[in-house]
Amino acid sequence: MVCDKGKGIAVKAGIIVNASAGKFGYIKKVISRLKEVFEEIVTGSGRFGGDFLEDVETIDVAFNDFKNAIGSLTVELSKRSDVIVSVGGDGTANLVAATIIDEGLDIPLMGIAGGTANVGPLIRFSFETVEKPSHVEFIDCLKVWKDEEHVGYAFVDAVFGDTFLGTLNGGMVNLSVEDFLKSGKKVPKKPRDDVVKKLEVLKNGKEVPLRSRRVAQVVASPLNSSTFYIGKAATGILSWASFLESRGILVLSSRVIVDSHVSESDLNEPVLVEQILFGEETIEIKGFDRSVYLVLDGNPVCECDRPIKLEGLRNCVKVVTKGQSCDWPVGWKT
Repeated sequence: MVCDKGKGIAVKAGIIVNASAGKFGYIKKVISRLKEVFEEIVTGSGRFGGDFLEDVETIDVAFNDFKNAIGSLTVELSKRSDVIVSVGGDGTANLVAATIIDEGLDIPLMGIAGGTANVGPLIRFSFETVEKPSHVEFIDCLKVWKDEEHVGYAFVDAVFGDTFLGTLNGGMVNLSVEDFLKSGKKVPKKPRDDVVKKLEVLKNGKEVPLRSRRVAQVVASPLNSSTFYIGKAATGILSWASFLESRGILVLSSRVIVDSHVSESDLNEPVLVEQILFGEETIEIKGFDRSVYLVLDGNPVCECDRPIKLEGLRNCVKVVTKGQSCDWPVGWKT
């Protein structure tokens, strides 16, 4: 196994670079450091790595659809490497991890921060802290369907709204999901704060009574490291999550939480939050207004014009870590 700590064994890394990642300008300057960490490197051709790493093995990538290109490259790299290294943000790592799950690949994922936020459990390293793999742990996730169609996974969160966080002109902004899905363009947009018509939440087909009068945003997350919340009563029912063996949480918020424009004035009014824990149950959510979309780990996915279903999965992906009790979120540190 690659991650036998302290053995100093040679590691061949299969590297995937997202040239559209939020901090790609920085990535280009420092990516050569990876040649000091790994004895051998294989990467995708062109913008997927070959343009930025000299004198390494490359695999030709047909770039027609970004998601499919990442998927096919992940499969090919898994045949020729000991670890898949994702250089980008949470969204990039999400696509790699989704392929590992769907294709049943037995290979660890190593995430290096280069995106807008870099807050999820798949990303454990920055270019300043990257080191040869020595520890792995299994990560949980949410599997997501639109009606009966499987549309992806959430390792950080599944967000229901009309914007997603991205980088534009060097800064973090809210971008229009609709414009991005239709044309691929990054168009700044103020997030709407009225996303539901008549929200319904069902747990294994049984309706959950809701008390929120106003819902500005809905967010669901898997509960990796749920023991962190033990004894922290201020986090609400999250403090019970570990005892109840919960796999995920659904949150209804009176204010948009995934927002790049939070200021001190926002502290003047309370934010009302309704929390729903779930374990092995399937959660179904419906009743969203028109032009409300699903965003998985920062990746715009689809409109929520049909019911969205969530299921918590245990031990989905092996992730390379620093071997510390808490080495995420990495965030953005340069």
